[in-house]
Amino acid sequence: MIFGKRTILVLSIFLPAILAASAPPCPMETRSFEFTYSMRVTDLPEQIGKIAIWLPYPVSDANQSISEVSVSAPFSTSIHRDPDFQNSILYLSAEDPEVSSIEIEMVFRVNRKEFLRKDFSAGRPAGPEEFSPEVARWLEPDRLVPLDDFIRALAEKVTEGKPTDLEKARAIYDYAATSMAYDKSGEGWGRGDIYYACNFKKGNCTDFHALFIGLARSVGIPAKFAVGFPLPEKRGSGQIGGYHCWSEFYLQGYGWVPVDASEANKHPELHE
Repeated sequence: MIFGKRTILVLSIFLPAILAASAPPCPMETRSFEFTYSMRVTDLPEQIGKIAIWLPYPVSDANQSISEVSVSAPFSTSIHRDPDFQNSILYLSAEDPEVSSIEIEMVFRVNRKEFLRKDFSAGRPAGPEEFSPEVARWLEPDRLVPLDDFIRALAEKVTEGKPTDLEKARAIYDYAATSMAYDKSGEGWGRGDIYYACNFKKGNCTDFHALFIGLARSVGIPAKFAVGFPLPEKRGSGQIGGYHCWSEFYLQGYGWVPVDASEANKHPELHE
């Protein structure tokens, strides 16, 4: 995009929950550690009017606490809140920076709790629950997850004979985990495109969960993406290769329930 001379925009994924515990052989209740997130913009041209960079910023929630955040950057930064999804964003901007590269590093402490919902046999209130506007939003279609006749028909087929939302969500989870292959070859994967998932039956975590989310919404179950980083299974230090995403569906009487169909596909022994 051009503004005056030249503006370079660098956009990173906005992360609603910046850390996600990958499934270890033995469940762990909590993990505490120091996390370093760094990025670099290189080969900047000499004539730049303005450079603007957005990066995900870690947030505390019911499943993790963030502390001791420090940011190292060559220009001033500020923290903003996305008004639509309430994600926190680190923003850097500079006029005529006169540099060929920019590096930003965030270091913070994290205490991450395991997020499990398995207590489905007790505590459910009687009668239907009316969704709040915040929850009902996750019944709506998205650009790459439309809710058209084809998707609705597939959802009805997958959930046929399942009378409750929990049974329907389980059937959709089983279908997504077993009908697709975790395969990042070729082009088109990694966009969260439900039609790519349906047509090619392969992809990465975004494609698996686009399928789960679209089918869940089609049968009246609110569902959404969650994105973060997979933690190394072993304790100590380690590198994180990239992002990971999973799904959360809303179960009346319980709230949001996380599911990870792509990990279940890669590790069938952990499907349950």
